[in-house]
Amino acid sequence: MVKIIEFCGSAGSGKTMVIEKLINRMRYDYKIAIIVANLIGDDDYKIFREYGIKTINVNTGNKCFDYGSFEYIKKEIEDAEYIFIENVGSLLCSFINIKHKKIAITSATQGNIIKKYPLIFQLADVVVISKTDIIENVDDIIKSINEISHARILKTNINGDGIEELIKWITE
Repeated sequence: MVKIIEFCGSAGSGKTMVIEKLINRMRYDYKIAIIVANLIGDDDYKIFREYGIKTINVNTGNKCFDYGSFEYIKKEIEDAEYIFIENVGSLLCSFINIKHKKIAITSATQGNIIKKYPLIFQLADVVVISKTDIIENVDDIIKSINEISHARILKTNINGDGIEELIKWITE
């Protein structure tokens, strides 16, 4: 049975970097496909395509990627073991299906935006705090997440710290 993992976060939060690290480590053991939703463009699509996995780019115009769009597209990738969905880079774009595994990504460099955009973090199963190699002290962000959510919290950085733990969660 295919497992679907959704990634939501604002532009610049580190979604692409985290997903790249996951794909790089998982692609030899699992059949992975990814749907990349952008308002416009295909920059991330080009990055993921280089890993040799099935990659679909969706330009949504001025809206978030939604479940109807996913249902239409999933026929092209349903032979994958894992489907990653990178939603539009906006904290106003929420997860498309509550049954999917949900990962919210925020960046240490963005500061504490949790209380300003709580919904995405309240719905997430896991919150990844990226770019902790640039700003190591993220205690304030962790405190804010814990005040509104029961999500598991993981820290990652450019070196890939935290990715193995995230893979373990995804594959359990």
